[in-house]
Amino acid sequence: MFEIETREGGRVIDRGVDRMWVIVKRRSAAGGIYEGVLDSDPGRAENVTLHPGTDVNFGPEHVIAIERPPEGYILGKYGPSFFD
Repeated sequence: MFEIETREGGRVIDRGVDRMWVIVKRRSAAGGIYEGVLDSDPGRAENVTLHPGTDVNFGPEHVIAIERPPEGYILGKYGPSFFD
């Protein structure tokens, strides 16, 4: 889950929580932290720094569901160097 706060002109105009897809690249041996790439588009707003392809780190407590992407999706979208 991503907690999102939208601001315009320095004022908070909306707060919410959104589900977004992240493709896991690896899991660290220490602490169970996952490294992944945001595969969703969080939209456009002032001060939003997330975009598809942003590297994100997260723990198991942030995972809602796990699914495997369709065959060839990662290679087709991110190329063969994705897991390097």
